[in-house]
Amino acid sequence: MSFLNVVVSMFLHKLLLDKTMKMIPVNSTAISAIGYEPMTKTMNVKFRNNNRIYTFCGVPSFIFDDFISANSKGQYYDQHIRDRYRC
Repeated sequence: MSFLNVVVSMFLHKLLLDKTMKMIPVNSTAISAIGYEPMTKTMNVKFRNNNRIYTFCGVPSFIFDDFISANSKGQYYDQHIRDRYRC
């Protein structure tokens, strides 16, 4: 597979996940919603400050479960997700 095909495939995969992944609104000053797809272990996080959705790959389900139930979503993100699980 050529480099271009890989890039196009990754772009389409992200586009589909952004459109189909159920986003769960959360109570946080930093994060507005979190979504998780267990089949692909892909997690989307939508931030309040810029309204952008960031995608994380290879995320274990326990990370999503702990994140969604954390008292401080921003703190959990900083300690357990930020700069990890890059796609």
